[in-house]
Amino acid sequence: MLSLEDRLDRIEFALEAAERRARRWRWTAASLAAALVVGALGAFAASPFADLVEARTVRANRLEIVRGDGKVVLLAAESAGAGQLDLWSASGANTARVSSPASGGDLVLFNDKGRMVFGAYANPHGGLIEAFRTDGTVGVRAGVSDAGSAVSVVGGNGKEVLFAGTDRSGAGAVRVAEPGGRTAATMLVGPGGGMLETSTRSGRPATVIGANSNGASGVIQLSGSGDKPVCEIDVKDDGGARMMLGSTQGTTNLVLEANGQDTGLVSCFTAGRRVLAFGSGMYGGQVNLIGADGQPVMVLGPVSDGHGGSISVRGADGQQVVRCGVDARGDGEVTVYSANGQTKRVINTEP
Repeated sequence: MLSLEDRLDRIEFALEAAERRARRWRWTAASLAAALVVGALGAFAASPFADLVEARTVRANRLEIVRGDGKVVLLAAESAGAGQLDLWSASGANTARVSSPASGGDLVLFNDKGRMVFGAYANPHGGLIEAFRTDGTVGVRAGVSDAGSAVSVVGGNGKEVLFAGTDRSGAGAVRVAEPGGRTAATMLVGPGGGMLETSTRSGRPATVIGANSNGASGVIQLSGSGDKPVCEIDVKDDGGARMMLGSTQGTTNLVLEANGQDTGLVSCFTAGRRVLAFGSGMYGGQVNLIGADGQPVMVLGPVSDGHGGSISVRGADGQQVVRCGVDARGDGEVTVYSANGQTKRVINTEP
């Protein structure tokens, strides 16, 4: 049988052991609680309710967002003293970059092969947008500045084939070119209004369609092998139409006119001088043969004071010297005049 002192020693030992177990339990419980708090805060930060918590400023030279395998999908960093943001696709390609150079903001897009295919840039004069082919050559360029705006389409050889924008006056202009860059057609605003110009493959003018210089009517010009128009159609001031046919040297050979009084006129020219004119008038048709000095030397047409027609032969000064026509009875009559027109001789059917 244990003595009283032995039993007291055992009780004291048991109490000390119980105290040690209690201390270990309290330390374990505190550690577990701390771990739960940290885990709860992490889960809360990733939850939609995290937006409700007031955020504090995060300062860093480089910020990377990575996916589960550690690959970077977003990078915010400093470059040349300015900010830069890069994005990567699921395949690992750097597909977008936003930067801030001294001239302004830039946005650049890349395809999955890493080739630049799109760019948008700011500069002191305005904005510029470019779209590129996979070989790196630009295909479309559009820009805006204080002077105007324009869109340019460039072929695979680097030559501009289409331009649409504003000219120096601020009006619209369109230019269409062949693959080699030579201008084929131009649409613009001229002094009188809209104009459309086309060119041959050699670059010479071919066609001009538009408003005339006073803006009152339209005009069409066709050019031949030279630079001068060989055909021109326009509207006269009286409202009638006019067509001019000429040579490659720029001389006029034939003019057809319709005036506002429902009459027409055809004029033939030689070396810039009108030598023949025929047309319609109040009393019918009329033909004028014109000499080298521009004066009519023979006039054929109906008479104004009777029935029938007449032929008038005139001198160099325009004075009539012979007249063949119809008299009051309807008979033929020939009248010969002196050069001054003071005397005459009449030949008719009278006895």
